[in-house]
Amino acid sequence: MGLTFSRASPFIDDRDAAQLSFVITGCDTGFGHATALLLVAKGATVFAGCLTQNGIDGLNSKVAADPKKYRGTLRTGLLDVTSDESVAKFCDRVKAEVPSGIFALLNNAGLGGGGAMELTSLARHKLIMEVNYFGGLRMMQALLPSLRSYIRNHSNNGQPTLAPRVVNIASVAGRTMTPSMSSYTASKHAFKALTETVRMEVRDFGIKVVLIEPYFAVTPMVNAATIEGHARKEYEAAPAEAKEAYGDSSVTGAGRFITDTVNSPLVMTPDYVVGFIAKALLLKRPPHRFLVGLMAWVIVFLRACVPTWILDTVLLRLSGSPSRLLAGAAKK
Repeated sequence: MGLTFSRASPFIDDRDAAQLSFVITGCDTGFGHATALLLVAKGATVFAGCLTQNGIDGLNSKVAADPKKYRGTLRTGLLDVTSDESVAKFCDRVKAEVPSGIFALLNNAGLGGGGAMELTSLARHKLIMEVNYFGGLRMMQALLPSLRSYIRNHSNNGQPTLAPRVVNIASVAGRTMTPSMSSYTASKHAFKALTETVRMEVRDFGIKVVLIEPYFAVTPMVNAATIEGHARKEYEAAPAEAKEAYGDSSVTGAGRFITDTVNSPLVMTPDYVVGFIAKALLLKRPPHRFLVGLMAWVIVFLRACVPTWILDTVLLRLSGSPSRLLAGAAKK
């Protein structure tokens, strides 16, 4: 059966969504978990990659508990996006079960991080980059052939009835930088650049690439205690001279920045962000990017219009950096 939809709606309707297959990474909690449930409720087939068995069990139990609501097909599996072997195993299963090609890949898996660059071990820097950058790269390399298969099997006169797509979740952190979050912001800058480049490289195939850049939302990843705990562990393992130079405030500042952010009235709910993810996946003609949240737009505006030394001073103050660093920034 071919895909049909009303001209009146910009969205793919549920009847057509039921014919589509989606792949989502990072489905244990947060955006990935909620998006998988949303798509299954629309009747779609969803391959949900989870890092842990608990993540798989939690997702499966929700779908099994309400089969009338979740009328689509959920296929869960263990997926570690930092592992070539894990990605290959998961994606080979997807391609075997959907030989006609998947409609969309959502690269959602992510890892937060806090702590000054010098106090963070190289291993921790590499891990965050492996998850937030190379993880998405691995998934795209593995599944772009399946997206091209979709085009070959769902085309009229060589043009796909609906454009298959890659949706990559970056962050507004990919447009700015924050003291004590160097590894995280660097990984999001890199993933944003990768996404923008791939969008151009695959355009002639008929594949869309959409970038989502949200401001902070309250998810398990944005957890002050967890981020400060990792920063504390890295701080304790750092060289004595570096610890003395930066002081303990480099650790507590990371946690305080996250705490202040999530307690702000401007912080977003996960459902708000998932609404934009759904648009990227289900609009017939999605835009190239979604900048999500009022503060995301404010940050982009400030970066373009406010002198660097002023922004540096403000960000240093918000992050709880030592007064000596604030004084240095103000002199610039």
